[in-house]
Amino acid sequence: MKWLKKNLIFTVIMVLLAGALGFEVYLILGKRATAVKAEENFQSKVDEHQALSGKQILPHTNNVDLTRQEIERQRAEQEIYEAVIRGDEELAAALAAHPTSSTNALFGIQFFVEEYRDKAAAATQMTETQLAGEYFGFQAYAQTGPREDLIPIVYKQQLVVSYILDQLFAAQPESLVSVSRPGEGGASEQAAPPPAGGRDRGQQVGRAGFRLSPDLTAAIPGVIEAEAYQVVFTGRASTLRTFLNTIAQFEMPLVVRSVEVAPAGERSSTSGQQEPATRRRRRADPETVEPVQEPAPAEQTEEAAPVSDNIPLVANNVSQFTVAMEYLDLVQDKNADR
Repeated sequence: MKWLKKNLIFTVIMVLLAGALGFEVYLILGKRATAVKAEENFQSKVDEHQALSGKQILPHTNNVDLTRQEIERQRAEQEIYEAVIRGDEELAAALAAHPTSSTNALFGIQFFVEEYRDKAAAATQMTETQLAGEYFGFQAYAQTGPREDLIPIVYKQQLVVSYILDQLFAAQPESLVSVSRPGEGGASEQAAPPPAGGRDRGQQVGRAGFRLSPDLTAAIPGVIEAEAYQVVFTGRASTLRTFLNTIAQFEMPLVVRSVEVAPAGERSSTSGQQEPATRRRRRADPETVEPVQEPAPAEQTEEAAPVSDNIPLVANNVSQFTVAMEYLDLVQDKNADR
């Protein structure tokens, strides 16, 4: 104890040095363990690489089976799509039975126009006078028939328009505003804009005819070609619903691409039709305003009509509908026919 008292400072310094040495030994041993573990991991990766480099790596059996099943599923799905788009044998036979001369094609178009004028008069509230100038998109062939090289194209469009009108008339619209077909122009041709004063009923605009925006078309280059059709009509919501449900049955390869709704009598953004004068709302002239007849007192009426609590949120009024569709053709079928 006397020695410790005499050498207290020396003793404290030695204790501190011993603690620092122990801490350094602890750190060294920890770093050594980490280094040994990293070296073992590195050596295991090296051994794994050497083991794999000497073998031929093949896909796993399960992956091969799953890939084969997915390919078969996609092929079966593609065959279904192609069968639906290709249509049935009756449709193919009808498309092949086109006229062989321009004169016969002209007679066929004239008969088609007269037939569907009668159908439109029977199915809608339009009169024969209103339908007198309707050519259903075939105004270009009112006097002369198509060229011989265009006869199959025009005849096919005639069949498609016939199908569209049949489904539309079955839905009982109020009136038919216009029908647009794709025309006979090439893909590079653009449809001419309508004249300033509007266009006649059924007049085909431009040789390229009606075309959809590239953002809406269902065409796939090299796989599917699409021809655009458009019909504008007035009616109630039930008319539109019935018409769309019938088109969705895919009896003919038609796909609805867009539907626009506007109040009846207003100009549609795509139809190019002016608002009928009979449906325009006239402003009241202060000099010609007729006096409003006041309703009879409640005691003079026999019985007041009951007020229904179930008031619909949307009134079932007559609207103008613009429906754009596309007829789909498989490119490979065309190449096979050639």
